[in-house]
Amino acid sequence: MSSTHSEVTYGRPRGFQRIVNLRTSIFLLLCFVFGGTSQAVVQPKIGLYCGATLIIAWVLWRVPLGEIFFRSKILMFIFGGVFLYSIIQIIPLPPSIWTKLPGHGVVVDGFKLMELPLPWLPISLAPERTLSSLFDFLPPIAAFLLVVHLADYREKRIAVWTVVIFAMLTVGLGLLQVNMEGGAFYFYAVTNPDLPVGFFSNGNHQATMLLMALALSFALLSDLFSKGRSKSGASFGPRLLLIISLILGLIIGLALNTSVAGYLLMPVVVSLSIAVVVFTKRVKITKMHVLGLLIALPFIGFVFWDLVFLSPTMQGLVNNLSTEGDMTRVQVFAKTIEIIPKFFPFGSGLGSYQEIFRLYEDKNIITNVFSPHTHNDYLEFILEFGLVGIIAILSFVGYWGYKVMTLIGSRRRVGVIGVAASIAILAVLLHSIVDYPLRTIAISTLFSFCLALQNTSLKRKMSKTR
Repeated sequence: MSSTHSEVTYGRPRGFQRIVNLRTSIFLLLCFVFGGTSQAVVQPKIGLYCGATLIIAWVLWRVPLGEIFFRSKILMFIFGGVFLYSIIQIIPLPPSIWTKLPGHGVVVDGFKLMELPLPWLPISLAPERTLSSLFDFLPPIAAFLLVVHLADYREKRIAVWTVVIFAMLTVGLGLLQVNMEGGAFYFYAVTNPDLPVGFFSNGNHQATMLLMALALSFALLSDLFSKGRSKSGASFGPRLLLIISLILGLIIGLALNTSVAGYLLMPVVVSLSIAVVVFTKRVKITKMHVLGLLIALPFIGFVFWDLVFLSPTMQGLVNNLSTEGDMTRVQVFAKTIEIIPKFFPFGSGLGSYQEIFRLYEDKNIITNVFSPHTHNDYLEFILEFGLVGIIAILSFVGYWGYKVMTLIGSRRRVGVIGVAASIAILAVLLHSIVDYPLRTIAISTLFSFCLALQNTSLKRKMSKTR
């Protein structure tokens, strides 16, 4: 038996093992295709919920519960606490309790106005939305458990390639969307028309996926260099050309996407990713590398300047940062910050933002501009979860930073792929300052996949089965 490969499967047929190695990739693809919106579009997501439930049950059957908990105990505490508190938020409470909760006075006034008796009600002011939002936790939980506890080296590597190639294909889909009339290639009724949104309803979330895939593509580049030309043989050149083409294609896709956050975060992701490849001793810098970089930089700089700073997009950035106009993001931020203390420390309930914002928005300046979310997921999260939200955010950021420092100290390949996944996570964390990418199943599942890569090794080992 070979000890260098995951094909050692204790009696499993090799063909069957190849199919098993595709399970993470298939699940991710389904989430990308059918989980691209935060809208209350339930039908496409039902299959994802069912599939995620089966995967979670499969992991629980295969892996002892204690091992599941202790292998990722910090994340279990953070996300398990958020999930548990979300359930607590929909448990009905007697009027003697819920009427004393901060922010619930408006509900009491409503029942008094209608002269109705006070019923039992939960913490959440939108319990139906809270319950439906709980189901959106299932796919990312399933992806994390699958990758951490069942996937072997080859399965994870295939999944990384799948993410990068799929993201590149969505760039082509975006070109069809903006060049074909009639909206034939858009998948949601409420979307960003005339923008390359891919399988998403929001172009900004497409940019988030491209940023995450860009970070992972550099991990593939690092992996290729770690093997070297001698081990890769004749395939080294074609693979190198393919990976570089994917990287450039993703960069072009971000430039065409017109997402301001995508423009601003792309140099961050690229710079950090190049640093990972170079400073983990994967590449020996030569004069040819420097010469190629000097030739490429002016061209890349010209394209970036032309697509970004000479386009209407930068005017959109100025408008979003303005305090004047119809429902700018700064105005929404300010209103959310004003509302948060009214429900602190228990929160208004997961998914309750729209109902809460309608109660407190200025009725004198109501326009036809619709704000489905705060466009700052941290503020919205704190509004919904109160003190629990603050603790969860600070705990996760601290955990992420600790993992990054640990992985940077590892010069092995596991450290490189872990840092690349950490850069992808960072892109989401930064984008969440001005948007809500994690409110979509597609991004939350990809985020969870990167968390799993950050927490597991890609070293080759035998696959154990019961």
